[in-house]
Amino acid sequence: MSSSIIYHSVGMFLSPSLTGFAQDLFLIAAQIGESNCFEIAPRGGNGRRSRSWQALHFGTYEDVLSDAIRLAGGFEGGGLKLDRYSGGDVKPETYIGRARRVLAAARDNDLTRGWIPYKDGHVHAVPEKRTPKGDGNFDRETIGWDAHDQVREFIASTLGDPSRGRAYNYFRVSGPELRR
Repeated sequence: MSSSIIYHSVGMFLSPSLTGFAQDLFLIAAQIGESNCFEIAPRGGNGRRSRSWQALHFGTYEDVLSDAIRLAGGFEGGGLKLDRYSGGDVKPETYIGRARRVLAAARDNDLTRGWIPYKDGHVHAVPEKRTPKGDGNFDRETIGWDAHDQVREFIASTLGDPSRGRAYNYFRVSGPELRR
């Protein structure tokens, strides 16, 4: 059985002056991979698990923490793991504590600065509008942080939609290829 492994996570924030929203907004981005997916390379591959960066949680502090609490249930059944722990198995409380620490450090990482320093590289997140094409695929359009009106419209539509779904549907995230 496969499980998702969260390797690294970083918190970022957006101030009300940019978003037009009444509160600071937060984004937690994470480097995630599946336990049964490996990178391939010429002559047999290198055997490392594949992984990529994605938006994990987005919203007000309370929204993000509430979403992290919901996600933490995945650790109970083994569907989610944290890489740095022996075997990856942790209690949900461990992940909730990690989310709190990431959120506490998020104010140092203003998303509008562009690339956020993280370990041996930088993490970058930009809003992404997805328009259904009808064949199960989407047209994707990224919005630059300097397009203030578009960012405000994006934030209002994202947070105003009660069925908004997961944060990875709304941001394109890139970051360093970290291996530990």
